[in-house]
Amino acid sequence: MYAAKKFAVAICDDAPQDAELLEKYIKQIMEGCRIVKYTRGDQLLKDVRKQDSLYDVVFLAICMKEESGIDTARELRKVNERVPLIFTTVSDQYYREAFDLYAFQYLLKPVTFLKVKSVLAHLESTEEPSVYFRYRGRVYTIRHNEISYLSSSLHTVYFHLTDGSVLHCRGKLSDFDGQLEDSNIIRCHQSFYVNMDSIIGMKSNSFILKDIVVPISRTYGKKVQEQYLHHLNDSR
Repeated sequence: MYAAKKFAVAICDDAPQDAELLEKYIKQIMEGCRIVKYTRGDQLLKDVRKQDSLYDVVFLAICMKEESGIDTARELRKVNERVPLIFTTVSDQYYREAFDLYAFQYLLKPVTFLKVKSVLAHLESTEEPSVYFRYRGRVYTIRHNEISYLSSSLHTVYFHLTDGSVLHCRGKLSDFDGQLEDSNIIRCHQSFYVNMDSIIGMKSNSFILKDIVVPISRTYGKKVQEQYLHHLNDSR
């Protein structure tokens, strides 16, 4: 499960036994994943606000001594609108609040191995590979299938989306190599990544998209042409 990348999980719960049991279950289900535990919501939020501390899923206890998990979730949603939130609680009275915060799942304690396995299996089946980046204090999440191509210029990366819009952030293309690994989005030039699903034609030195011709450099030429031809064969 999740072999393409190292899955990152946050557990926020001030009940040590509950947190340790949940961690044990997740490790059994998702071998090799990275798990970070928090006893306070503000600690979780502090890390999530850092670009290098983003999680693929957050398990968040609602009833904690110092603060409410619902309040933490509200702040978390200001930073990242899409990260799957799985609430854990001893009461079912918070369904309405959880729904308003786009909770992925709501688990009543005591959480069992089968419940955790079921929700993670469902998460895997619905999960869309995404790119994450921070710009002007906000974290953006863009699904791979929303990206037509990426370009870079003057230390800025531009995300050209399939709907015609463009987002950007400070950085360089290589900052996103890990997030695009084993995907349909391939590096074809020092200044370009292209989504193979957006390509409508190929020449010896370029890919043809709907509204632009993306160059293929000598450095990447043979490799990306082979990748695209293989992609076409797989798509038939």
